[in-house]
Amino acid sequence: MSRDGLGTITKNVITSALDGVCVESGGYPTIEANHISGCSRAGLRFLSSGHGEVKNNIIFDSVTGIVIGELSNPNVDSNYIRNMSYAGACIGDKGTGTFTNNELYLGKGDGFRVEKGGFPLIERNKIFQNSGAGVYFEPEAGGKVVKNDIYECSSNGIYIENCPPQVHDNKIHHCLGN
Repeated sequence: MSRDGLGTITKNVITSALDGVCVESGGYPTIEANHISGCSRAGLRFLSSGHGEVKNNIIFDSVTGIVIGELSNPNVDSNYIRNMSYAGACIGDKGTGTFTNNELYLGKGDGFRVEKGGFPLIERNKIFQNSGAGVYFEPEAGGKVVKNDIYECSSNGIYIENCPPQVHDNKIHHCLGN
């Protein structure tokens, strides 16, 4: 995606790339109804104030489904993110983002991993059958986790490590913990 790019990325099959789509420097595309797989870093990557509308995509079999950092703030709604080797979504380095109505599942790591400086809104998602935590907060991270259904994760439903996220009104069940 070019810098300051708007436009639409719709109904593509994107596979075997470093990043399926990278949005940066004020870019604000609509990314919709794509199949993205086999990416060695991320299916979608937002950095350097990259924004956008991300909806109805299927992102699978990559290292991370969506990476958000460096003051980026996309709206991520109604996507299927599965079979990631690190995390379904990774937010850090002053990245935010709003995640609603997504399904993050069957990952080898965490559903959401919020790293230092990340502060997302994670609301009304289904996060299930991940080998790590449903939502993992690293030290010096934050954010809000509200009204999610988190279940059957091999680790904790929500794991908080030395940081102050706001977590309420979630349904967390059948997670194994430590």
